Amino acid sequence: MGDIVYLSGLTYAAVEILKQAGLPTRYAGLAAILLGVLIAVFDGHQRGEPATQAGAWVTNGIVAGLSAAGLYSGAKAATKLPARDARGRFTARE
Repeated sequence: MGDIVYLSGLTYAAVEILKQAGLPTRYAGLAAILLGVLIAVFDGHQRGEPATQAGAWVTNGIVAGLSAAGLYSGAKAATKLPARDARGRFTARE
């Protein structure tokens, strides 16, 4: 479980760097999953874990990528300001 926490953090940071470098936002979710898998496989290899654990590495990478994508969309929704009408009153979101 602890692996996924830092893997998703690294994945989120890597996707943010790619977005600042020009990656369109609509591809951020796919990039998060792919980078999550790449980072998890690299991490497992660097730890010296046997190659028979490759399925677990890929699964952890997918979960980390989905977590990073969810973190981005959750933060985006949380920071969205409510709409106001011409009088300054809050209105229902569309």
